[in-house]
Formats: sequence, structure tokens, C-alpha cells
Amino acid sequence: MMMTGRRIRPFKEIENLPHEEKESYYLSLRKACLSRKNVFAPPILEWLISKLSPLLRGFEIEIRGEENLPSNKTAVFICNHSNSHDFFVTKEVFSRVGRSVVPLGAWDGLNWLSRTLFRMGNVVLIKRDDSKSKESGLIDFCSKILAGKDGLIFGEATWNLHPVVPMQK
Repeated sequence: MMMTGRRIRPFKEIENLPHEEKESYYLSLRKACLSRKNVFAPPILEWLISKLSPLLRGFEIEIRGEENLPSNKTAVFICNHSNSHDFFVTKEVFSRVGRSVVPLGAWDGLNWLSRTLFRMGNVVLIKRDDSKSKESGLIDFCSKILAGKDGLIFGEATWNLHPVVPMQK
């Protein structure tokens, strides 16, 4: 398979590939993900972060649909996003349901303390304005999922300031 200097290709480009090339492309990505050395923060740090969350939020949390979570498989969860404090809430929620998630997060806009806390909570940080950082981060993120962790992505990839109305369709 011919690579174009980057591992991750645009989806529109992949759609037009013949089946064999698509399969080869995805196998090469999987191999790249599996070859990454995964470093995870100690579980006690994630537990501590989940216990700090109630001290930082001013609202109640209700968890519904827990019975729909696959009990013996990893999953990728997509959530709305309002600000960097969402990190603490997601750690608390997933801790309550017995899951350990690896969020994909943006480096930009975070101070050194936030970046340190995020790393302690197994966040894969990327610089959104750096294509190499995005590619490397996505491969790291996928490698952690393949290693058995659940993934978490804030699907809108931006802060949603309205409590119920999505910013994007």
C-alpha cells in the first residue's frame, strides 16, 4: 500500500479505495496502534480524580441506561462538552459505573496544572493546530482502546455553552 507521508488519510480518500487497499490501510493502522507502548496512570489517581469531582460541580448527576453498557467489551463513548471541568465529571460518572475511560483532549487552552491533571487521568492530549500531534494522538488513543480501555471523545470538539441544544447538527 502506498502511504502519502501521513498514516491517517482523509475518510473521503479512503472511501474511494478498492476493498483490498482499504483492508491493507486499516491493518497498517491497527499495527501502528498495537506497536505503541501504552503508559497508564495508576488507578489510584483516576479514583482520586473521580472523588474530587463532586467538590467541583454545582449540579446533580443522574446516570440512566447503565444496563446498556457492554460488560465485557471496550467501547468508545461520545459526549457533549461545556468546559475543561467536564474531565472531572466524566471521570466521576464512568467510575460510578465501573468503567475506566481514556479521553481524547485538546492541549491548547489548558494551563500546566490542567495538563498535568489530565495526564494523571489518562487523557490523550493533542494540539488541534498541529497535524502531526493530531495523528500521533489519535494513534495513541486507539492503541489504548486496543489495550482494553474505553475511549471518550467530545464529539462536538468544542465547548457547548447551552445545556441541551447541540452547537452542531
